[in-house]
Amino acid sequence: MTVRRAALIAGLIALLVYLPALGNRFALDDSAIVERNPAAHSVSAALAAFDQAYWPPEHAAGLWRPLVILSFAADWQLSGGGTTWLHATNVLLHAAATALITAVAPFTSNGPPRHSSAAASSGTGKPGSREAKYTPFVPRCQPACAMRQPSASTP
Repeated sequence: MTVRRAALIAGLIALLVYLPALGNRFALDDSAIVERNPAAHSVSAALAAFDQAYWPPEHAAGLWRPLVILSFAADWQLSGGGTTWLHATNVLLHAAATALITAVAPFTSNGPPRHSSAAASSGTGKPGSREAKYTPFVPRCQPACAMRQPSASTP
């Protein structure tokens, strides 16, 4: 199997595993970070809050993720706050991250493409699992970081 084919298959598996998330509403941290956060409702508000913490002040949790908030704001403006759109963005990010990791892994490890494909797809959740069904969209930064990390170590 070619690396390209392995990456495509792994990306499709991730897409299929996370498709049930499209029917979700706001889940877990989504309410605090997106639904009730004015900075996540418009690009101009996200840019104005660029130096603000990721979590709302009442949580005192810190973190600084302005690009994630900006991506939520862009999605919010495009969808009018529709959760299907917000979840779809994450589903596509998970699929893209899985495909990229599968494509890059053979060049950063000793394993053949079939091993890297299995490794990449194993991190996307299991069909029927809680994380595949009830995935909030707040962890958007995980697949984005996963896509950045292997590409940074590619020769």
